[in-house]
Amino acid sequence: MDISAEQLLIGTFEVQTIEISNCNDEANELGIRDVSEKCEQQGRYVFCTSKTIQFTTQFEYIESQITKGIDNIGTANRIAESKSGYYISTISDLKICFDGICEEASYQVDEKYLVLIIKKLNGCQEMYRAVRLNH
Repeated sequence: MDISAEQLLIGTFEVQTIEISNCNDEANELGIRDVSEKCEQQGRYVFCTSKTIQFTTQFEYIESQITKGIDNIGTANRIAESKSGYYISTISDLKICFDGICEEASYQVDEKYLVLIIKKLNGCQEMYRAVRLNH
């Protein structure tokens, strides 16, 4: 049985790159930025940060910045700063909404990867390239 793009969209994806382009004001543009998980040593801790986007079966859209701290004996702390909204989907188009303000988006998704393009209200286009963490 084939799985539809809308079904494949459900899950959590770790963002690898973000590109901001086509802005009305070129000062807002940001070339391709690597935002994949990064880790750094700080004293006896290793801190790792990553950005995820999640689409749920209840039509929630969640962007999270995740920080994990791991000490030298393996104890981990996880802190997630999240922004939640909702989405409306069709076969290849989306509307992503926060506080009742919606932005048009398009996507390509398969079992492993997501490319999400959001047309921001300020005229910019944000392109997220992400890898699936779970389904």
